[in-house]
Amino acid sequence: MAKSKTWALRAGVAGVVLCGAGIAVPQLSFRGVTVAHWNDLCASGLIQLSVLSSTHAVGQCVLVEDAYHATGWLIGFGLVLLGCSALMLAARKAVKQGDRQRPG
Repeated sequence: MAKSKTWALRAGVAGVVLCGAGIAVPQLSFRGVTVAHWNDLCASGLIQLSVLSSTHAVGQCVLVEDAYHATGWLIGFGLVLLGCSALMLAARKAVKQGDRQRPG
């Protein structure tokens, strides 16, 4: 049973790390502006004029959009791992209580 507790704690720690990374990604600075602001600029109509004239701007927008898209995946996987960790710990506790209540 000690291994299941270790795995549950590892899953919980990994979940917290992934959620933290997902929260941090939009705050990262990319060319002096946060990823969230870059994503807003790339989605707006203003940047479309420069995108048409520069392939470099297209590459930057694709990179920023991918980073911003990764935010949801990181937070989602982190929450799934946290949920699995909680279920594993709850199941472990239920098994322990069942062993204590069993006569004999």
